[in-house]
Amino acid sequence: MVDNFQHWARPPAPFGELCISSGRQKLLATDETITIKNRTFVLTEIDGLAFRAASRVNQASYMVGVAQGAHRCRFGFDAYSRGTEMRDRKREWDSVVQLLGCKAGLRIAENKLNQIYAGGRVTFGSLPATSIEADAEGLRLRRPFMRKIPWHEISYADMRHGSVRVFISSKESSGKLRLKVDMYGWNAVILPEVVALMLREPPPSFNFDAARLSGPF
Repeated sequence: MVDNFQHWARPPAPFGELCISSGRQKLLATDETITIKNRTFVLTEIDGLAFRAASRVNQASYMVGVAQGAHRCRFGFDAYSRGTEMRDRKREWDSVVQLLGCKAGLRIAENKLNQIYAGGRVTFGSLPATSIEADAEGLRLRRPFMRKIPWHEISYADMRHGSVRVFISSKESSGKLRLKVDMYGWNAVILPEVVALMLREPPPSFNFDAARLSGPF
């Protein structure tokens, strides 16, 4: 399965141009745009991201998705154990993911955080996968009767094995898995960056240190 992700670097190195072919479809990425199935998206205008990867001994599958408003495109491609193909395809996918993260993901995360600060609710993930809802109080799975996890209980979030995972602190450790959603859903991959930003800079009206000491709301 996909390896663990690190937070996107800032700023990105010069990218140049990368073309990935899969059958009759192509993905073309540059420093300014990404074109999927003949539709071009400007990186600074993208408001939705999705990506996922899975690998076995002799085969790997990759997916990249971008969205702007109602326009959404996904691009998938495979790699097989023929020469250096699996290594080359993995490197290409990593490059596209880093480009999208630096040029779009960080901006989307900051926009989501500002919505939360303003008292709004934002969603990470989409059907058919489960999604997570976030507001100034915390995170919860968008399912009936699911408990909200307050921000002061959350220790970190990451992406691993095709899932976005949220961990909480417990008496035994600072890394108990509490929430998990598939990376396939729109903007699920943005959640770890939002969690990192929230833990670093909680809403101005919220006494984060006091909440950590006082327990649940």
